[in-house]
Amino acid sequence: MLQKVSSSDIKILSPSKASITFDNLNNFILPDDGQLDFRLSIKPNIIWYQSLWKVMKDLIVSDVDFVDIVWITSDRQITGINIVDFSSEEFTISAVKPNISVLKNLNTSTQIKFNIKWDFWANQIDTSNSSPKINMQKVKISVSWTDTASAIYKMYNSDDSSDIILWSHVWWIVEFDLSILQEKNRIIWDWSWEDYIISISWINTWISANLIRNWIKYNINWINNANSINFNLKSDIDLGYRKF
Repeated sequence: MLQKVSSSDIKILSPSKASITFDNLNNFILPDDGQLDFRLSIKPNIIWYQSLWKVMKDLIVSDVDFVDIVWITSDRQITGINIVDFSSEEFTISAVKPNISVLKNLNTSTQIKFNIKWDFWANQIDTSNSSPKINMQKVKISVSWTDTASAIYKMYNSDDSSDIILWSHVWWIVEFDLSILQEKNRIIWDWSWEDYIISISWINTWISANLIRNWIKYNINWINNANSINFNLKSDIDLGYRKF
């Protein structure tokens, strides 16, 4: 298990490819079955006005290699290790980071209420030293149920229940297009937050719901290459289980 690597060496190989070398790893143990899942954390520089640092979208880890591996018991070096199956999720180096908290779930309420607050750090937009703003675009939830009756889903900003996104179907993915909301109900500024409510109308069935971890889509206004960004949470967020 990799606990922390405080330094790395980055080499630019081409306009679209770079290599990152982590050295002096501690407590990084390869399991006996040869299967390993790990997460790469990148801490970028602040995006200042007129700086070279930019938002980078749709990045992947294309290859991984391990060197100087030794047996735990004997400290003898291991050679000839081949990675036969490797895949990577896409990720983005963004100028903002969302923090999501569930205020109400289906275990305790007939409505789902969650809060989104964004960390902007000291990042600035392309044209001035002002802070960017977030333009919420899409949110997806997954649902499961015990009856095939159709449901009606509504989502809205808690400050304006008249501005509603309506969805009606029997499939297990519900996509809310926040871009159809009025701007005041989908724009989030630095040091601010918004609460959103999802209500469900269903009859005589048990239903469970989750906020899908890789389907919070947003734009960062006034920053180049910062449209339709997906934020990947570590896992889906449980929204509860209830009979309607």
